[in-house]
Amino acid sequence: MTQVTIEIILPSDRRHYGTLALIEDTGALLAGPFIAYGKADNAKAASEGNRIRDPLLEWGDTPNGEYAVSSIVKTGDETDYPARSYGPEAALTIDPVSGPALTAKENGRNGIYIHSGQCREDGSLRPTFGCVRLSNEDMSAVLHALRSVSGVQDSCAIPTASLFVRVRPPEEEAVL
Repeated sequence: MTQVTIEIILPSDRRHYGTLALIEDTGALLAGPFIAYGKADNAKAASEGNRIRDPLLEWGDTPNGEYAVSSIVKTGDETDYPARSYGPEAALTIDPVSGPALTAKENGRNGIYIHSGQCREDGSLRPTFGCVRLSNEDMSAVLHALRSVSGVQDSCAIPTASLFVRVRPPEEEAVL
């Protein structure tokens, strides 16, 4: 499988959507961009003592930084990851390796995923508990693209050693 970077661009104001795209090691766009949401749920964050959703603390917004995909887990109602929260197919477990994401991990954050899940009644994406959420359709397209470059049919059998994740702000925010 070729090296694939999952490029996630999230605005610092996480009330707004960002994007997720799959980029091959050649720089070619493999899939996307898809709408991505990296905002933590206000009520859950507050109830856990993180009222400002600080990304460096548990229950905060998704931290910027670099990650490795450590596993792909099956999701759905017959699993430990219900479809309403995680989507009907699979989720990518991402492990921080550098930047603010690694600082967050050192502060006790864990369990960060890229997943889908049921949308709100108006079709908008729901906040997570610190993960990155896509629509079910977009997550399915991501998994399909990863299967196509890996040559495997089972989403959970996609080799993760060649997958890298970068979460960053938009270019115009990065220079501020």
